[in-house]
Amino acid sequence: MSDSSKVSLSLDGIAVLRQLFMYGPVWDGNVISKKGRGELVGARLARHWDGWTWLTRQGLQTALDVGGRLREQDDPMRIKANRR
Repeated sequence: MSDSSKVSLSLDGIAVLRQLFMYGPVWDGNVISKKGRGELVGARLARHWDGWTWLTRQGLQTALDVGGRLREQDDPMRIKANRR
């Protein structure tokens, strides 16, 4: 059993978690939130190296565990479009 239920993420963290889950490794220029990315990296849910960010196994399990809570309104592409 994973401890993903104990992870508390901000909306930025949730958006990046969803983005990485839905779209795979993401280049820096396309990450929805650098703050959210930092949050995931700090929680060991994602790795960041050489301009790329991807989910760790723990991050993938967290995304699967909280999948129902990754609401469509948190869609990274929608959030990015609304911030412009």
